[in-house]
Amino acid sequence: MKETPTLFGGSREKSLNYSKKAYDHAPHLTLNVIFYAETLFTGDSTEKDLARNILDDLLKQDPATYNLDRIPETLGEFAEARKLRSEM
Repeated sequence: MKETPTLFGGSREKSLNYSKKAYDHAPHLTLNVIFYAETLFTGDSTEKDLARNILDDLLKQDPATYNLDRIPETLGEFAEARKLRSEM
């Protein structure tokens, strides 16, 4: 899993705040889902469960139709989401 770079003033709190905003604003962008789930998974057991559920919901979708404007990218991002979920 990725970590928020401290070079950019990263903290878990900031990462959670910004990734949730991105996820809420544009859940159709797979990376928003992945980054939010990654950040949640660094939290307590409730947040870890939420991260798993968010990825499970994503992975129930068909990547070829999830975001028609970004099919090639989305296919790769779904592979990344499957890998991340397997590590949880």
